[in-house]
Amino acid sequence: MNHSLGFTILVLVIYVLAVARLVRLVNFDTVLDPVRVLIARRAALADRAAAEAGDAGREASAELYRRRAGRWNTLAYFVACPWCVGFWLALATAPIPVGIMGWPWWAVFGVALAASHVVGLMAPLSADEEIEIVEA
Repeated sequence: MNHSLGFTILVLVIYVLAVARLVRLVNFDTVLDPVRVLIARRAALADRAAAEAGDAGREASAELYRRRAGRWNTLAYFVACPWCVGFWLALATAPIPVGIMGWPWWAVFGVALAASHVVGLMAPLSADEEIEIVEA
């Protein structure tokens, strides 16, 4: 299917703005604070359990808790990283504009990479100066 250049640009701009909005939702918006609080709590609990197990001389348990804390801390980092979230959201949603424009399936990768890069560059423009997680 052959579309005009204007249509192609419109679809891509709307797509990038939609991905940027989803990234902001995951990274900053209050509606997802409970999820971010849960992740932070789990990381803190695992850190505390690792320290307590280490202090009690239970090194095997301490190591398991350290690994668990590492996974939760990695998830906390991911959820706050616009470059990380932007890449995966762009990759997951790129088939939509590619399908609308009738491009070949392999264009999904280029569209996702380009969109995630633009979203990553735009993220500091929309980030709040002071991010504070609000616990209910």
